[in-house]
Amino acid sequence: MKCHRCNNEDESLFAMSSKGMYCRACVGFKRIIVQEDIIVEKQVPPVCDSDYLLEYSLTKYQKEISKQICDNIFDTDILLHGVTGSGKTEMILELIEKCLKEKISILIVISRRQVVLEISERLSHIFKNCKVTPICQGYTSDLDGDIIVATSHQCYRFIDKIFEIVIVDEVDAFPLKGDLVLNNIVQNCCSKHLLYLTATPDEYFLNKIKNNEIMLLKIVIRPHYHNLVVPQVVLNLKFVLYYFLYCFIKQRIKTDHLILIFVPTIKMCKKLNYLFKYFKCDYLTSKTKNKEEIIDKFKNKQINVLFATTILERGVTFTKVDVCVFMANHMVFDESSLIQIAGRVGRKIKAPTGDCLFLCDGVSDQVNKCVKSIIGANDEKMSLVSKNN
Repeated sequence: MKCHRCNNEDESLFAMSSKGMYCRACVGFKRIIVQEDIIVEKQVPPVCDSDYLLEYSLTKYQKEISKQICDNIFDTDILLHGVTGSGKTEMILELIEKCLKEKISILIVISRRQVVLEISERLSHIFKNCKVTPICQGYTSDLDGDIIVATSHQCYRFIDKIFEIVIVDEVDAFPLKGDLVLNNIVQNCCSKHLLYLTATPDEYFLNKIKNNEIMLLKIVIRPHYHNLVVPQVVLNLKFVLYYFLYCFIKQRIKTDHLILIFVPTIKMCKKLNYLFKYFKCDYLTSKTKNKEEIIDKFKNKQINVLFATTILERGVTFTKVDVCVFMANHMVFDESSLIQIAGRVGRKIKAPTGDCLFLCDGVSDQVNKCVKSIIGANDEKMSLVSKNN
């Protein structure tokens, strides 16, 4: 007995219904009868003008990575390890173009709904003559397109439509991280090879690389060649941290930079938004209903300060933003999430710098690892640039 959607083989996780045996491991997505034959259709993208338009040129490092992806992805799975802001999306454009031209089906899997919508909009602008279809909560009526971008939770819809190439962004992030069922559902959408993108590879992928089960491509240089911003860490009593946060906001509000404050819980997010209502601010959590509206207001500077949980730690890019993590030593923040949060700063070529502040009321190994990792990436970048010059 094996579930053809999530690969479950544990007999205790199968149950009998009036229609037949079904898998309880993935029943939350949709009940399917295990004994039923699935007629798998190979996705064949329609013919379209696949030439893309990018308003800027890739760096020599990005071009080399892009070429290696296209040269190797049809023979092996690949992990692209790129530091935050290195332009991982730009480095897959050549592969997308190649797949469209050669009628090779391709699926892009993104961790979060907001990022699906943002990436879809970007790709629609770049591939002007192609249909880019986002599939996420609120966008599930249309499942066809030249380029399909979906959340990992929506991949169960493709059990009978297999893609030849699947690109999985932020594979180490929630909800994929640690979820074997969801990972298997994503992998079962692919008939050939997967391209994984991440800034923080976990032990699972490090072991696969060590055992030569997957090809590693790495880039530690942002397009503007500036270093990653190293967070400043402040360690003090909790009530004193409120004062540091106030000073940070008051100082940065004088500039034309946006101010993004990360907090560990929804309750704290609401509390800080109320305490600092003197400033033009708002908050964003997983429970917020008008997420896109708030993000747009922040981008357009209708609000200067945005308090957020980890919902904004990945994928979303803001121009000229300074970041603070309040209670960075909280258990909700691990090394990976802190690296991603710090990586929100200085992503744009026209705004390569900014401030990042970690406020802690206790010592944290995760904070120390994050800072050490960023410094190490900067050292590696400097060594590589010096070597090539």
